[in-house]
Amino acid sequence: MKVGVPVVPGTPGPVEACTDGASFIEEYGFPIIIKAAMGGGMRVVREQSDFQSAFERAVSEAKSAFGDGTLFIERFLKRPRHIEVQLLADAQGNTIHLFERDCSVQRRHQKVVEVAPATHLPKEVRQAIFGDAIKLAKSVGYRNAGTAEFLVDQMGRHYFIEINSRIITEEIIGIDIVAAQIQIAAGTTLPQLGLTQDAIAKRDFAIQCHITTEDAAQGFQPDTGKIEVYRSAGGNGVRLDASSGFAGAQITPYYDSLLVKCTVQGTSYEVARRKMLRALVEFRTRGVKTNIPFLFRLLTHDILIGGKTFTTFIDDTPDLFKLVQTQNRAQKLLAYLGDLAVNGSSIKGQTGEPGLKTDIVVPKLQSREDPVNGPPHDPYQPCTVGWRNSIVEQCPEAFAKAVRDYPGCLIMDTTWRDAHQSLLATRLRTIDMLNIAKETSYAYSLESGVAQPSMSPCTSFMKILGNSIEPTDAVLTPTAIINDAKHDFCPPTTMTGPPLKEPSLRPPSDTLPASADHEDANSTLNVISDLQHRLSAIKNLTDDPDFDSCLRSTHTLCSPGSHIDAPHIFDENTISQASPSLWNCFSSAPLTASDRKNVLKIGLDITMEGAEKVE
Repeated sequence: MKVGVPVVPGTPGPVEACTDGASFIEEYGFPIIIKAAMGGGMRVVREQSDFQSAFERAVSEAKSAFGDGTLFIERFLKRPRHIEVQLLADAQGNTIHLFERDCSVQRRHQKVVEVAPATHLPKEVRQAIFGDAIKLAKSVGYRNAGTAEFLVDQMGRHYFIEINSRIITEEIIGIDIVAAQIQIAAGTTLPQLGLTQDAIAKRDFAIQCHITTEDAAQGFQPDTGKIEVYRSAGGNGVRLDASSGFAGAQITPYYDSLLVKCTVQGTSYEVARRKMLRALVEFRTRGVKTNIPFLFRLLTHDILIGGKTFTTFIDDTPDLFKLVQTQNRAQKLLAYLGDLAVNGSSIKGQTGEPGLKTDIVVPKLQSREDPVNGPPHDPYQPCTVGWRNSIVEQCPEAFAKAVRDYPGCLIMDTTWRDAHQSLLATRLRTIDMLNIAKETSYAYSLESGVAQPSMSPCTSFMKILGNSIEPTDAVLTPTAIINDAKHDFCPPTTMTGPPLKEPSLRPPSDTLPASADHEDANSTLNVISDLQHRLSAIKNLTDDPDFDSCLRSTHTLCSPGSHIDAPHIFDENTISQASPSLWNCFSSAPLTASDRKNVLKIGLDITMEGAEKVE
């Protein structure tokens, strides 16, 4: 007011009583607006009959909220426009304007859509606003970038509101205002930057929309949750100033609901408006609701198309809330198909297409008690005997003790487990394991809650020798193989631990090496060579002292000049004399003579494989 810039008419000081505002009302008339001095809401009064009650309520609310009932009264402008002027000033007092924007489309004094430059603003009103903005900045020694804000009533009269430090018109002038204010802060002047008023020219039009996580259909209630799908707009003339807009982001109620500011640039206002509509169509946000449907209604309304908006446009236009909501068909269909593929149909009695397209292969499981003559296990009946019993019937400590007391080597299959980094860790759920627990209880590990007969290293060792079986991942040591072989082939007189009896470890006949009954030495040596090749997975067998004597003794039998004919290498008496420790491991095994010779061939090949290293 001191520099001659018009402001909205108001009382010269605080109004303490209802009667104190009578002179102001008599001079300016209605409508008026009652404002609390300490901040908060405002009350618009349009009739004399409503003034006293409105004033008393405003005092009561101000005291309740801030402890201070001081009020001001101002003239209320009906449907004004909100115009902001971009300013830039240096330390030497040079001040220029960078044109203006219209931010009349707002809700609760928060901008929703902004347009630069302002449309349908008379030239003389625009120049008057520019002059007053520069006058205000110079009067207070303003330095750097900022905006002077004005209200323009329906008669074309403008009123100053406030100055804020912000950047608004970069897109229509082609100047990096952020870089300019950094250089000004460092002491550079506007002329040194080439920024004089005559050098500044506006180009094109720009529109900015504030995209928020608010549901306009529910009174702009903020929405929260996780963003499941996020796809933003792009292309020529589209700028995004994003905050938390990305897939996986958690939208909480504790911060501002702004998701992203979308700004578009076009050669005219209509081109920019259409480009903004296209950008909003490109946005895909799922998981939380946004105000994009409401922005569509705004940009397609006749008032905004005509560029004649005002500050109460949203409040005075209920048609804006007739929203067209997206159907989200693709996301719903994908969610349904995913649930159907993973969990099956939720309709009672409906099973859907089977996941297995071929015939079910039912494994034949040998009896643990009598692998040779006993009836096979029924895979459709759950296993009731195994290591799990010691945990269920006793305690974890008893299970740990039983494992330590077990004379053999135990191997665990850890595929069937959930929430761990294993082969099927991220593809297997507890419910899926429970569904197959009964059918797999004879085969898989106790981590899934079912019993498993442990597979000894000797079994894995036999599998290595099989032509059609790949080497296992088990780490085999000579001690483990000897101890397990003694346990498997020589049943102990006493046994501690759970009541679990090892299954037969005899490999199928088609995976055993050829019989030792060869008639010539070359065939026998070929068998040995073949065995040596297939035993490449267990090179560390010479680390065990129990094998040293086997290796040395048997190597003596097989070395050049030993005077032992090749066809007799597998003779039982010869092996038992040359390598007693190896022979004792297998001599009492419940095998036929032919099978025993095959086992001896395996053991002999082990000794021959390691003999060279021992030497």
